[in-house]
Amino acid sequence: MKIILYILVVLGISGLYSHCALAFQSNNLNPGNIRDMEPEITLLRKQLGNLNELHGEIIVVDEGRILLIEKGSANEVVLDENTKVYVNGRLGQLKGLRPICNGCNFLARVWVNDDKKAVLIDGYYWGADVVVENAVALTDGRYCLVIRDAVDEETPCWIFETTTDCYGLEKLSSQSLLGACYVLFDLEGKIRGLFQ
Repeated sequence: MKIILYILVVLGISGLYSHCALAFQSNNLNPGNIRDMEPEITLLRKQLGNLNELHGEIIVVDEGRILLIEKGSANEVVLDENTKVYVNGRLGQLKGLRPICNGCNFLARVWVNDDKKAVLIDGYYWGADVVVENAVALTDGRYCLVIRDAVDEETPCWIFETTTDCYGLEKLSSQSLLGACYVLFDLEGKIRGLFQ
């Protein structure tokens, strides 16, 4: 029985993942549109020249700088005096990107100029209250989770996978993952944080 369930979950991820992600985004858990920054980046490149793109979670927001972490490596980014900030796809303020609590950080795409100063920050935070119905451990340390919306119990269950460095998984087993929790998603629709 476990083998059949494992095969169904793995097939679900490979065959139904995009369908599940679309269904998930169609209800109240919609993260909004991931903003297409290309037109703005093209304009900035014409004005400023070369721009480099950084990615990661914003773990510190101070006046004039942010601390971005990706895969355990921290990167202090100083802001340009005219840095544009987007919060969940809308023009916003830097303080809107402060961490919600320990482990609940905004994901960001940051464009820096040749002086290594940020000229554009695009930050996203997408989380939801869910109920984990089933969890299957994969060989690489990730999990396949069958989840449903905790707020709208009429919605179907979906299958999502966790990232390899998913916050909160280090002290949990498949059995202890079951039940109500709060999950954070990355920009690809994978679960990057799990809070019980």
